[in-house]
Amino acid sequence: MRIAFGTHGSLRVLLVVMILYFTAHAQTASRKSSILGTWKGTSICTHVEGNDACKDEVVIYSVSDLNPNADSVRFDAKKIVNEKVVPMFDLDLGYSNERHQWEAEFRSSRVHIRWSFVVHGNHMSGTCADLPSLLVRRNVSVDRVPSGEPSSPPK
Repeated sequence: MRIAFGTHGSLRVLLVVMILYFTAHAQTASRKSSILGTWKGTSICTHVEGNDACKDEVVIYSVSDLNPNADSVRFDAKKIVNEKVVPMFDLDLGYSNERHQWEAEFRSSRVHIRWSFVVHGNHMSGTCADLPSLLVRRNVSVDRVPSGEPSSPPK
């Protein structure tokens, strides 16, 4: 079955599709620009069973664009130990429309966890939680480092 829109109907459909596409693209770009950059703050251990070896940390997160057309970013995590910057891990975070947060799962033979982050202007909060229990192991609180300001300790 063919639906005839006529010239004006076809243009209207095309216009609606274009508006929806550009609106979604603008939301993705805005959401992504809110997390890009360098962040510094703390990652604090929770006092729960099995978390005894966890150590509180001063952290530096560098977030960069992975794909300009997708809600995904590269998350490079470092910590400061004895006034030196020590690499920890890289994750590819995706945006969850369902939970309204940036997140990534990590699985190894020892753990299955989800890192989750929410941006509030120049502040970002987050958690590291066990899966599937959602038991929170770490609470993160970081602030955006202004461009040009060093994020690491002086050498």
